[in-house]
Amino acid sequence: MQELAVNEIEQVSGGAANWGEAGAGAAFVGLSIAIVSGPIGWVGLGAAAGFAYFGGTLIGSGLSGNDVWQLDAR
Repeated sequence: MQELAVNEIEQVSGGAANWGEAGAGAAFVGLSIAIVSGPIGWVGLGAAAGFAYFGGTLIGSGLSGNDVWQLDAR
């Protein structure tokens, strides 16, 4: 049996993706969908749009391996 190198293991497991950050972004997007599914006013619509934007950037940041919001530096 042949052993895998570290870069081969990273390719199989998703590379340099930060799955915790992507999962948090998906939770924010889910929260925005839950907010919009009920009768809301302008404030609720603005909050849902903010959660969707922040969640989308977290998903993109986590999957691309970039640290857009510099969460890893804290």
